[in-house]
Amino acid sequence: MEIALARVGGQMDLLKEIAALFLDDCPRSLAEIHAAFASGDAKQVEHAAHSLKGSVCNFGAAGVVAAAAELERRGRAGDISGAGELIETIERRLGALGRELHAL
Repeated sequence: MEIALARVGGQMDLLKEIAALFLDDCPRSLAEIHAAFASGDAKQVEHAAHSLKGSVCNFGAAGVVAAAAELERRGRAGDISGAGELIETIERRLGALGRELHAL
């Protein structure tokens, strides 16, 4: 959380507010990824992964960012056939991030 705290100028209250917004929005982001993957819509997978990646960057969560970037790349390439495992990785890593954010 040091990276995230530095990004908000050391203002813990602001970090908590941003974390709360992220935690509220995260289920919708994951639902969009799942729906796009289930329908085989690679462009929507790309868009949803890009959105999630941008949100997660605020917290310096490199593992989630990397997984979302890979999912975005696959969507852009139009090949999401093996993305299910990657989505599971994103969910696991988001779970860990969520626990950290809830602890703020």
